[in-house]
Amino acid sequence: MPSDSEIEAAHRQAAILWPGVSTSLGQYAEMLQSACVATEGLRQWGGDLYLACAAGAGDLAAVRVIEDRFIARLPARIRRLGAASEKVGDVLQIVRERLFSGTVPRIRAYNGAGPLEQWIKVVAIRTAIDLHRTDASIPRIDAAWLSTVTPPSTDTSTLLMKVEYKRELEGAIQELVTQLSPRDRAILRLHVVEGASIEKIAASYGVHRVTVARWVWSAGETLLDGLRRRFQEKFGIVPREFDSLARMARSQLSIDLAGLLAE
Repeated sequence: MPSDSEIEAAHRQAAILWPGVSTSLGQYAEMLQSACVATEGLRQWGGDLYLACAAGAGDLAAVRVIEDRFIARLPARIRRLGAASEKVGDVLQIVRERLFSGTVPRIRAYNGAGPLEQWIKVVAIRTAIDLHRTDASIPRIDAAWLSTVTPPSTDTSTLLMKVEYKRELEGAIQELVTQLSPRDRAILRLHVVEGASIEKIAASYGVHRVTVARWVWSAGETLLDGLRRRFQEKFGIVPREFDSLARMARSQLSIDLAGLLAE
């Protein structure tokens, strides 16, 4: 758990970052404690935590920021799962209710393990899946995508063991890595392969640590989005726990990641 001085500093910096958004230091500290926010999470995503805290406390400015910057970008991702266009609005409304309504709005569960935008994307994806599972009005043929998004007895580990998927994944990663910018490949090589800390990379580039954290996250998202798109186009599937592929790639796939990132 972050110290009181770290919380105060993060609160002060976040208030500057979001001048139209307001939440008290007490509310901020309470949410950090209830969500079990780690010190590293506060350092990297203190501004996002501030925004989530304010929205969870009913600050309309914070809700508008989240709506305009994050929720507005969700329709394309929801449609990518295979959801019918006319159902996207329903998914978004349920996402809003889950995030901002109730005695303890769900957005207060955000713990700074990654960017708030990515956390909200996960909420939206799970909401879309839940809606399609429970909506009796969806014809069986239209709901068939669920069996591929969340196969009843298949997790990501099992999926990777299937030769055709494994080969496709290896080829896709090799291709996608070469499409990254030289800077992104260098940053990923330092952080993922060589294990350099965000702070060390930031010092070498002469930038703030938050900037490097965002570079790393953006490069990772670029790879994952490319993988999702490839699997959707070729196999018609988007594995439920697709994001874990990034963690599994180094141990289960025959890829010289260090060599690819060095090229």
